[in-house]
Amino acid sequence: MNKYYINQKNKKYYQKIFIKNFPDYKWKTVVADIFFLLAIIAFLALPVMYIVLTDSFEVEVLIEFLGGSVIFGLIPFLIGLLIKDKTFKDLLWNTVNIDYESIEITEDSIIHTWHRKGDQAESMLEYNIHHDYIESVHLDKASKMLTIVGSATITPYENYAAKQVNSQYPAYSTSYKNIEQFFIAVDDTKSEAEIMKLIKAVAEERYSET
Repeated sequence: MNKYYINQKNKKYYQKIFIKNFPDYKWKTVVADIFFLLAIIAFLALPVMYIVLTDSFEVEVLIEFLGGSVIFGLIPFLIGLLIKDKTFKDLLWNTVNIDYESIEITEDSIIHTWHRKGDQAESMLEYNIHHDYIESVHLDKASKMLTIVGSATITPYENYAAKQVNSQYPAYSTSYKNIEQFFIAVDDTKSEAEIMKLIKAVAEERYSET
């Protein structure tokens, strides 16, 4: 049994790499950058106009113009931030708002466990897929994104330590085409190498059977 804990700070780094693969991210980033550019123009416009057009330069008046430009520039700046933040969360919705996460690779299964922010402290979600039900497995080396396709069991635990399943949301099996993705963002390169070796072994085992 091999269990590894995902470092959420490291994961943010890899998320920024992986999200660049989405076409939506590219054009929405351009839109956000346009708003940031408008913010810069708004920040500079009034002070520059005052300096260029005025005959008598006064520091107090310049400060007033700067205050007005900050107010005007803040609106497009906040819109740009909102676009980038919403795009990030929309495209990576299944990997955000997580404060605890682990991956366990056994002789029979790959188990991904995570806790979402805001949920009860003892609660946990568990993704468990037996090697026999894996249709395909792929690890993107640049972003450390692991993609598993296959039929798995999702178990919502009300109390993970006590293995108490949530009575309102019982465990269920996914379809054989279900796609599960999570980042292999561990603390050290040794653990990362071990995971990649184990994943490679699982993949070779599955592909040799087909």
